[in-house]
Amino acid sequence: MNNVLYLTPAERQLFDALASELKEGWETEEEEQSYEDSAERRQVRLDLMELDDGRFEDVILKCGPECSPEDLQKLVSKVDLTGLSERDLWEICFALGPDAMGFLISKLLVDVRDDDHLEGIMALTNLRHELLVSLQPA
Repeated sequence: MNNVLYLTPAERQLFDALASELKEGWETEEEEQSYEDSAERRQVRLDLMELDDGRFEDVILKCGPECSPEDLQKLVSKVDLTGLSERDLWEICFALGPDAMGFLISKLLVDVRDDDHLEGIMALTNLRHELLVSLQPA
């Protein structure tokens, strides 16, 4: 099983503050990839998003070029992701972009209660890592 969380230095501080029994068995690697996002890039990604599941229609309609990563993360966090297909999850993560995913990861790290929560966070950090790699110039 993959048990590596790709964390920024700020996220690593949140992880390090967890109880030792929660951290047991988990590895962290520093997220070394970066990406300079912009409102225009975010809007293009949102415009390109094609979902099979309609639960994000309101989020898409509420987001405009002035929508910050924090605002986008807040809107997305209000949607139930249960049963979301892997394809739609990738589309949403691509549209969110690395910055909004980082806000979500930080928020989730504050509320960790068990390994199941950490497993979900791990999946998000791995998705963000893959997204960052894909956004690097050729």
